[in-house]
Amino acid sequence: MGNKIKSRLLIDFQIETFQNAKRLLLESEDLFRSNMFPTSTFLALTAIEEMGKFYLIRIISIKNSKDELTKNDIKKLRDHSLKQLNSFLPPVPFRQEKQKVSKNISLFWSLHADNKLMAIRNNCLYTDFNVNNGVSHIPQQSIKKENALYFLGVAFEVMLLQIESLLTCLDCSREHLFLEEERILLSNRYKEFMNG
Repeated sequence: MGNKIKSRLLIDFQIETFQNAKRLLLESEDLFRSNMFPTSTFLALTAIEEMGKFYLIRIISIKNSKDELTKNDIKKLRDHSLKQLNSFLPPVPFRQEKQKVSKNISLFWSLHADNKLMAIRNNCLYTDFNVNNGVSHIPQQSIKKENALYFLGVAFEVMLLQIESLLTCLDCSREHLFLEEERILLSNRYKEFMNG
């Protein structure tokens, strides 16, 4: 049995998830500019996951004619791997129009397929010790500027892709129209970041 939830609440939750992803992305960018690359990378990865959740909420609301969130739905919304995967999965008609997949996205899919993203997340935050070779690990040694730059680029691309996908599909509601302005702002910010 599921928890009754009105469609409007799902839309609000999706918008709140987008706003949180945007906050994480912008904080990641600020940390990058302060040379705090491990934490910047972690927040960029988390922003990507939040956009995967954004998409999952969308799919749940489309499939959910009974206005219920099941325990399985909640479990999906909390699954890191599933959110990572779904961050790049707009509806099929939209994907067919986008014939070229960026190198960033292709590499991200490879990292996901090889189960390396959680290790990268953990390397951003935790120290570790390898008993086999006696070498310790600290985030500042393993997560470099190029890692943070890459994941920030992916986070920007994911947000722009998901926004464009939603705005061009039939399930876009009036509540989502603010995303057009967000798309323009984020697109400009991404260009500035990559050129800066």
